[in-house]
Amino acid sequence: MNLAIIIVNWNVGDLLAACLRSVEADLAESRLEGQIWVVDNASTDSSVAMLCRDFPQVQLIASEKNLGFAGGNNAALRIIGFDPSPSPSPFKGGKNLPEAVLLLNPDTEVQPGALLALSDFLKNNPRAGIAGASLV
Repeated sequence: MNLAIIIVNWNVGDLLAACLRSVEADLAESRLEGQIWVVDNASTDSSVAMLCRDFPQVQLIASEKNLGFAGGNNAALRIIGFDPSPSPSPFKGGKNLPEAVLLLNPDTEVQPGALLALSDFLKNNPRAGIAGASLV
């Protein structure tokens, strides 16, 4: 499954680094295709510098203002290729869109096998439009 993972960050660089390490480890273990997107909501800490230095493979969207959680996710979804207009289709034509999108908070650490479990659920339940993980 091709998965886009969106993380909206604001001034929690240390937590974000741990989150990204857990996501990358689980993607590698599960052998899922995935692209990680981080929307930085105008952080004043060292989040952006840390991302550029330690996670150059992550797609960074650096906002000049704090868009909030919903606004940050929507900005990433538009850049990925999802069209916010309701008709005729939620997808822009000609784009190679991910099969699934995971909205993840930066204070989350993904447990081993979690991404594969979510992917398997979506594959085995094609009528499901959304899935959520258990929070521990």
